[in-house]
Amino acid sequence: FLIWQPAVSYMTQHFPLGKLVSINCICWGLVLLGQGFVKNYGGFMVLRFFQGIFEACVLPSFLVMCSIYWTREEQSFRSAFWFNSCAGILGGLFAYAMGHFHPAPGY
Repeated sequence: FLIWQPAVSYMTQHFPLGKLVSINCICWGLVLLGQGFVKNYGGFMVLRFFQGIFEACVLPSFLVMCSIYWTREEQSFRSAFWFNSCAGILGGLFAYAMGHFHPAPGY
């Protein structure tokens, strides 16, 4: 996911955005559909790799869409919604760490 995201950022600037997003969403859906029919671990990991590639298109392309449709003053508010999903990742890790925290005896 993170390795492919710079390439997708380049593609969003040099290819038609509508076609790029629609092709990635269709391929992403086909990969997800294929995960239901896989029979072994190796095949599943290959599909997970491709799922990460196609999923990497979402954030950069939607941020470009925000810059197209909204004014400069509105873009920061709209983009904050996209980056809010990162808070869920960090919040989950923080909650896990707090659940496994054992203070020193006597405190």
